[in-house]
Amino acid sequence: MEPKINIGVPDNPVYSALHDRAKDYCAEHNINLIKLPESKIAEYMLNSRLDAALLSPYGYGMAVGKADYRIIPTYCLALQDFTSEASIYFNAGLKNILSCVSPEPDDFIIVIGKILLAERYGIVLNIGKVQGSPEELLKVADAAICWTGSAHEDNALDISEEWFATYETPLPLAFWVVRADEEPENIEEIINSLCEENLPDSIDVFDSGILHRNQFDRSGKIIYRYDGLVHEALEGTLELLYYQQLLPEIPEVKIFRKDIGIEASPIEGL
Repeated sequence: MEPKINIGVPDNPVYSALHDRAKDYCAEHNINLIKLPESKIAEYMLNSRLDAALLSPYGYGMAVGKADYRIIPTYCLALQDFTSEASIYFNAGLKNILSCVSPEPDDFIIVIGKILLAERYGIVLNIGKVQGSPEELLKVADAAICWTGSAHEDNALDISEEWFATYETPLPLAFWVVRADEEPENIEEIINSLCEENLPDSIDVFDSGILHRNQFDRSGKIIYRYDGLVHEALEGTLELLYYQQLLPEIPEVKIFRKDIGIEASPIEGL
């Protein structure tokens, strides 16, 4: 029997396309797919309890000086402009925002929401942990940062849209990582076999609000292919996390089997 391989993924449906076929494939190939909160996946990978993992830029950066990671440049998840994957919600009519909560305050995109509030609007807040929908959270705080859309769209900021408006680059959320010289055999084939069949390089996202002449008000892309554009966005994101004092130094972005290389092909529509 093949050696047991432990692979970690965040327990969040937003990443499901990257391991959609895992149930059957893992059973046939002696692979243990472990779903945990995002921060736990980073911790398990750092402590060598996983052979490969789907990590956020923050999870990748946490290993600087502690572990030598390599990114498998196949599939990933990155957001470009409006995607409605995560938002910052506000109570209407506020003059000052003094409190903010989230069900997952340690998730990378929630941390990015906090950074954007400070960078774009001068609102510096700590994020408390409270479970509930955006509507429920806004009963206990002035603002809430959550995954997915909500009925509070009129009083919300789309995080990936705010990121793109600020930095003019996609927001990388997760990519496959192994430790240098410890990668499982055929790891690229494994990763490709886990993901959704015929997964496109990207899919277009449109806002529900349609203007005249059938033109959409807001649009964006969900990117699934790790290419040169995502690579550059990741480097910039790690620099930002360092300047925000969330990382002790700027990690080098290292690619698995670098001799294979990646093409810096632009995402269509930029």
